[in-house]
Amino acid sequence: QIIETICSCNDFANDDVQLQVIKALLTATTSEHCDVNEGSLLMAVRACYNIYLISHNAINKTTARATLTQVLNVVFQRLEAEDDRLRKLGVDPTAIELACSPPLGGATPATSV
Repeated sequence: QIIETICSCNDFANDDVQLQVIKALLTATTSEHCDVNEGSLLMAVRACYNIYLISHNAINKTTARATLTQVLNVVFQRLEAEDDRLRKLGVDPTAIELACSPPLGGATPATSV
C-alpha cells in the first residue's frame, strides 16, 4: 500500500517530485521491514522506468537507472537467500513454486463434490 501511495504522485513532471519518488521507492522496496508483493514491485519498477524515460534532468535519470538496478539486485539476492534456506531445510523450491502456480491457461482445476 505504501508503494501505491508513492506512485500515485501524479506530478512526475516536476524534477523535485521525481527525485523524492525515486528515493522513496528505493527505500520501500529494499527495506527489510516493508513486505513488497509482486504487484507493488512491478508498480515501483514501472514508476522508476517512467521517470527515467520522461525526465529531462540528468541527475534524476541517473538516479532512476541506479534505483532500478539496486532494486532488482536486492530482489534477486532475496530470492537466492530464500532458495538456499529452503534447500538447507531439505525442501525443493521448485516443488513449492509448482504447487503455488496457477494452472496453465489460467483455468482453475475442477473440484469434485
